[in-house]
Amino acid sequence: MNHNNPETGKVELVRVLRTVPAGVRIMKSYPNIQNDPGVTDWKEDSEWEREKVFGDLLRWQYSELNDSNAAVARSRWDSLKCWHRSHPTADTVTVGEPATIGTDELRSPLLPWADMWTLLKTFVAPAPAPATALVPAPAPAAGKKRVDRQRLGASTSAAHVNVVTHPGYSEADQRVALLQGESGQQYISQNLTVRGALFLIRLEHAEGELAVGLGRRTFDATVDQEGVVYGIQWFERKNKKNDDWGVRPSFCLSVASRRPKIAYQTSTEKFSDFLPIAVKTNGTSDEPALTSDCLTALRAYLQSAQTADASETDEEPVGRGKKRRKNAVVTV
Repeated sequence: MNHNNPETGKVELVRVLRTVPAGVRIMKSYPNIQNDPGVTDWKEDSEWEREKVFGDLLRWQYSELNDSNAAVARSRWDSLKCWHRSHPTADTVTVGEPATIGTDELRSPLLPWADMWTLLKTFVAPAPAPATALVPAPAPAAGKKRVDRQRLGASTSAAHVNVVTHPGYSEADQRVALLQGESGQQYISQNLTVRGALFLIRLEHAEGELAVGLGRRTFDATVDQEGVVYGIQWFERKNKKNDDWGVRPSFCLSVASRRPKIAYQTSTEKFSDFLPIAVKTNGTSDEPALTSDCLTALRAYLQSAQTADASETDEEPVGRGKKRRKNAVVTV
């Protein structure tokens, strides 16, 4: 891209990590708000067939009106026809000024351009003075997608480094990739001590199409063994009668018993069964719903794991049924 070298004052062609073939629009200076931009160009008469429209209106019988009211209606349409003839283009109209059509005066709901800015200036800070020297670029605004070059240089994850999208690697593919692998491992390490954080955990039996459960830590010191096993409070799919998890499955807390009061299902699970998937959900903390990206990442991970296992040894198909919990505990 072209870059103005502040030392030599010359425009030089420099290489950047990513380019936009169509170019980037850059505002070189603030616009002069005193200049009235006018009104958007109108359609040509031939586009909306002005003569035909008003000709049809002239021949309209107005059968629902009496003779006097019909004559008034024709007169008004004729006045509008004359107004269009005398105002063939948008630049013949001034925003804020009334339009006189026959005996009627139509008031514009807008203020004149200068009056609008006079009002808005009471709420808008004045434009900054033009820069006299090259200054560092401001920090990116919230919500703007910028590439963190320092993070890219330190990362060993292909999902992080590959920031370029194309028809074969869409933004949706990128979002899914960023929920697996290194990002999934980081999610587990960063959220393992966070109360309420959700984890996808491998099960011995399938719940529907997947042998995976959704749970969160109970932080029960009597069962937790750091890096070995942890107490887990479980969620279950709301639509558990259907094997298909769908696109965005919704969950609720799994109830172990309701009498004498509600007790929720818990168990201890091996840390090695925590799947390296960054869990993304919508909904509430007690009724989460996996995002479509998260479910796609989960299915892709399970598919790759199944392929890897199949290459080493032949295994029997996983049976369907309830989760097999070890050392089951119920908590209120």
